[in-house]
Amino acid sequence: MIIKRYVIISLIIFIFIVTACYAAGLDDVYKQAEEKLQKGDALGCSIELTKALLQMDKNNPLRDKFLTLRGKCFYVDSDLTEASKDFNEAILLNPNNSEGYYGLAKINEETGNIDTAINFYTKAIEINSHVPKFYFGRAIDYYLEKKYDQSLEDVDNAIKLEPRSEYFLFKASLEQSNGKIDDALSTINSAYKLYPNSLQILEFKSSLELEKGDYENALLDVNKALEIDSKKADLFFLKGNILYDLSNFQGSLEALNFAISLDPNQSDYYAMRAKIEDSLKQPKKALDDIETALSISQNKYYYFQKAYYEYELNKYKDAKKDIEAALSLDPENSSFKDLKEAIDKKL
Repeated sequence: MIIKRYVIISLIIFIFIVTACYAAGLDDVYKQAEEKLQKGDALGCSIELTKALLQMDKNNPLRDKFLTLRGKCFYVDSDLTEASKDFNEAILLNPNNSEGYYGLAKINEETGNIDTAINFYTKAIEINSHVPKFYFGRAIDYYLEKKYDQSLEDVDNAIKLEPRSEYFLFKASLEQSNGKIDDALSTINSAYKLYPNSLQILEFKSSLELEKGDYENALLDVNKALEIDSKKADLFFLKGNILYDLSNFQGSLEALNFAISLDPNQSDYYAMRAKIEDSLKQPKKALDDIETALSISQNKYYYFQKAYYEYELNKYKDAKKDIEAALSLDPENSSFKDLKEAIDKKL
């Protein structure tokens, strides 16, 4: 009896040790898979997890965790069908798997099912209300559905949980799009206190100050941004706009020349330089630049600009042709109509 009892106890201990080692081994596999995913090796991640899942008992309590991570790997690898299968199976095994619902939300966003995505985000939040990415994901979808108040509320919740720069930028953009420039500036200033060396925040802060008419601070901030990245064409374009509004046309022209030298394929750069050249009483150069802008993009305002410069140069027939092109794109534009009337009087 004593020997039999000893054998049973030994067997129990052995099983416990094997189980513990197996669990430890699975933890290592999971960590390795996570690392692969973080390094961008989604395929390697899914292979590691598939091997483990094939060896894993169907009732293993770690199974839903492994399925969820593999679903993420499939999602990153653009295999939405397999990702969906894994997330759904993980949720069946563990109905409180908030990451599984988050994964299904992301898949539905990819396929354009925004309402369904919102429902999955909501389920994830109901299970775990302390994960900022759940709120931020839903905030974006509410924005797409034009539910701005709900979007703003969600991004605020995300910021409270984790004040990430991308959350502040989204919130400020949302406020700006709703005409709340003061609110947007307040948001971006809060972000600036946390991220004073963020190029995106400085650029957005400067653009908002320009929109508000605070040109001095706008110029100060765009110059700070240029100290961080002196090769970003958009920053020189922004600086050129600020200097133009400060009536520093020569400085504005220099900034636009830099912008175009860095990126010669942006139509709005040429259109802005044309505007500056016109202010410098150089209508021929302005006409050349607006023609370049039109060769890149047939924008109705570019046709309007071209017609105006041609009008200034007494090229009334050409001006008539271009203002008619502008009106064909926007027949009710009063500025276009006024210029056409002025041109017609000269013919």
